[in-house]
Amino acid sequence: MIAQAKAVRLHLRRVPAAPRAVFGAGDPVPEGLMSQPSGTTACIGLRAKTARAIAVVLAGTAAMPRAVVRTEITLASPADPALFQPYHEVMALPWERAIAAVQNAERAIEAAASKELQLLIEELRSRGIDVSCIGIVGAPERNLAAIGSPHIRAHAAEGVLFRHALQVGAQANDLPSAIHSERGIEASAVASLGVSLDDMRARLAEIGRVLGSPWRADEKAAAMAAWIGVAGAKRSVAKVRYQRERDMTTVSIEGGCLCRAVRYRAAGKPIAQSLCHCRTCRLASGAPSVAWVVFPSQDFAFVTGQPASFRSSPEVVRTFCAHCGSPLTYRHNSSPDTVDVTTATLDFPDRFAPTREIWLEHKLAWEKLNESLVHYPRSSTEGQSI
Repeated sequence: MIAQAKAVRLHLRRVPAAPRAVFGAGDPVPEGLMSQPSGTTACIGLRAKTARAIAVVLAGTAAMPRAVVRTEITLASPADPALFQPYHEVMALPWERAIAAVQNAERAIEAAASKELQLLIEELRSRGIDVSCIGIVGAPERNLAAIGSPHIRAHAAEGVLFRHALQVGAQANDLPSAIHSERGIEASAVASLGVSLDDMRARLAEIGRVLGSPWRADEKAAAMAAWIGVAGAKRSVAKVRYQRERDMTTVSIEGGCLCRAVRYRAAGKPIAQSLCHCRTCRLASGAPSVAWVVFPSQDFAFVTGQPASFRSSPEVVRTFCAHCGSPLTYRHNSSPDTVDVTTATLDFPDRFAPTREIWLEHKLAWEKLNESLVHYPRSSTEGQSI
C-alpha cells in the first residue's frame, strides 16, 4: 500500500525577491512530509509545460512508492510574453536570428527553474527528505531548423526550451536528471519498473487519490518519472545518497550547438581542461583561443543530430554543427580513447575552467595569459611546463 499523505498544493512564484517558505508561512505542515522517516530519499518528477512544470515527489521503493507531495513550478508569467512564449515573439525572424533573439529569455527561464527547484529541494530537506534525482517528462531534442512552418517551429522550440530549462535547473542544484519523452513515458515506466501496465495504472490511481485532484495525464506523467527515479535509486544502494559535495562522476554533462540541432552527453570525470592557443584552433573557431574539456571516448556520445566533420590536419578530425557552425569536438588519431569537447558549448561551462594553457608558441601577442594556470609551449604531452 502507498503510505497515506495529505494532498499539498504548492504555488511557487517565479524567482522571488526574498526567501520564503515553499509551503507558505501559515500553512499546516503536510502530514505526508511530517510522517517521513528521517533521512528519507525521494525523487522529484516534473512534467514540462509552457512556462511551468507539474511536480510530483515520491519516496519509497519501486514495489511500494510513497506519495510525498504534488505542486506546480512557475517559470514565466503570461503577462510577460517575451518569457512566456519567447519563440512566438520572434516567429517572423529567420531562424538564426530568432535563436539569438531569445538567448536572454532562455537564461532568465533557466534561472527561474534553478531557483524554484532550489526552494522545493530545500523545503523537502527541512522536512527530513533528501532528493536524490529529478525525472523530467517533456519534448525531446530535435532538429528545429528542419521544421518549415514558423508557427509549428515556435511551439516545438518552446517545448524543448522549457524542458531543457528544468534540466539546467537540476544540474544547477547538483542533482542527476533523467529525460523522458512525453510520448513514451508510460512504456518507459513499465519497462523500468518491471510491472504490468494494469498494475502501474492502478498504483498511479492510488497515488492520485492520496495527493488529490487534479490528477490528469500530466500529473501521472510526473509521477511516473519520479517513480522511475525512486526505483533506480533503490537499485543502486551505494549511490542512493547524492550528497551536494559529490564530484562530477555521478552527474551527466550535456551541451550542444547554438541552434540545438546537435546535442551531446558525457559521463564521468573530465581527464583535462585546457585553453589552447594553437593557430589551427584559432582558425577553426574564429577566436583567439579555445577552451577544451577532455573526456574518455566511451563516456561521450551525440544524443541529438549528427555534426559535420572535417580534417584540420592529417591526424585530426574536428566536428561542428552544419547549420549554425558551432565547433564541437576534436579527435586526434594518436589518442583514440579520448575526445576534446569545446568548453563553451557545455550547458555549464563555468564548472569546467581551464587548468592549463597550451601552445603558447602560437599565442597572439595581445592576448594575456592567466598567470594562475600552468603553461606549456606546445601540448602538455610535449615537454615540460614553463
